[in-house]
Amino acid sequence: QPAHQLQAGYGQQPGYPQQAGYGQPGLHSGAQPAEFWRRMLARIIDWLIFAVIFAGLQFGLGDTFGVVTNINEPGNISFNYNVTPLGSLICLAIGFLGEVVIVALAGGQIGKLAMGIRIATATTGHVPIGWGRAIGRWAVIQLAFILCFIPGVALFLSPLWGGPQQLGLHDKWLGTAVIRKR
Repeated sequence: QPAHQLQAGYGQQPGYPQQAGYGQPGLHSGAQPAEFWRRMLARIIDWLIFAVIFAGLQFGLGDTFGVVTNINEPGNISFNYNVTPLGSLICLAIGFLGEVVIVALAGGQIGKLAMGIRIATATTGHVPIGWGRAIGRWAVIQLAFILCFIPGVALFLSPLWGGPQQLGLHDKWLGTAVIRKR
């Protein structure tokens, strides 16, 4: 090695921590990221709850919510289900309630609460994350699925390549993290 690299005073000074990279969201110290399987199981619980609500609305509201058309031809028995515009608005409102209001007030949807995980502000660890971030997370997820199914699935799988903090793309964009409850 050259002599100038061995001289005192070069490199990181003792007692000073290394500076974090710019633009990389950090996870609040002491917070444990939620494992991917917990996140997915929480999402499945939420989807099952939504399916029960959806079925109840269909049963209760009938053709106001959605229309079933039967095709009965010899050798071909099938049906199509079409949600009405009012039914679509009701689904959107229920999704908003479950994804935004509960996250903004309690720190996670019912599935996340049941699995012992919360959505926190990544840098402070604060739960709940507030209305702005809760609306942002919901909007990003909705937009991903509206654009095409594949971006929505990629968004849900993004914590797998989110590094040791397991941050999804929506977490990185909005400064949030899904953490284990202490």
